[in-house]
Amino acid sequence: MTTPIHDLIESLKGARTYEALAKDCGGTPSPGRIHQMAKSPMKVFPSPESLRGLAKGLGVRPSVVVKACAESLGLIDEEELLGPPLPLPEGVRNLSRSQRNALIAIAQEIVTTNEALRAAQAADAPEATSAA
Repeated sequence: MTTPIHDLIESLKGARTYEALAKDCGGTPSPGRIHQMAKSPMKVFPSPESLRGLAKGLGVRPSVVVKACAESLGLIDEEELLGPPLPLPEGVRNLSRSQRNALIAIAQEIVTTNEALRAAQAADAPEATSAA
């Protein structure tokens, strides 16, 4: 399931100010632009630099930010792009924001660990075949 950009920013910003988040993004997008993306309806697609910077600051892959922006602009057909959404346990919508953020953080850590494991396995694979 994709998330509109304003929800993504607000859920992953945590206690940081927009200025602190912009610093974590490497300065792009600016604090004002991040605030605008979080609080106002999106009218234009952000630049590639802004997408990469926001992904860095939020700690997600750039594709997550791209999909969130596309959803916010009404450019995405979620089922066509992603297939049917993954079912979440009943009651997830009743969790507090901090509890939902914890679930997101856990899922992100699992994905990161899985990607690192796959990269390590791919790096080990040529050595295993050349040693044989």
